[in-house]
Amino acid sequence: MVDSTTISMNSNEPMPSPSLTKRIKDRLPTLEAVRKTTKVCISLLIGFIMNMDGTTKQAIGSGTLFVVITCLFYFPNRSLGVVLESIMYGTAGSLLSAAWCTLGMFLANLARNPLESEPIQAASSAVLAVFLFFGTFVVNYIRV
Repeated sequence: MVDSTTISMNSNEPMPSPSLTKRIKDRLPTLEAVRKTTKVCISLLIGFIMNMDGTTKQAIGSGTLFVVITCLFYFPNRSLGVVLESIMYGTAGSLLSAAWCTLGMFLANLARNPLESEPIQAASSAVLAVFLFFGTFVVNYIRV
């Protein structure tokens, strides 16, 4: 016997539409999603209150702004391992890019002619352009 909610591929009978309450229930988020969203909202609310309240701001200092920034960038619903991995990759990338920029500025300074009074020189600008090109290429290659 065939169930009344299913139809065969050869049949031209319309499929009965689900009831309104079933459609609403299917669109509601799961309890886990509601719990995560509530956790994030409460942590952001606490961060904003800490940032706006004068006594808290005086007690903690300008670090209250970092609470809000941390809640926005490192979401509280992520696990600690995911956040630590993100922090490690970000720190390593920042250190590598700072080293790359320092090397580029050092080599561009070596390419400068100290006898010329012009602040913009072709040789040092070419070195900086090459470093900018390869740095941008590597960053975009990693991101894509």
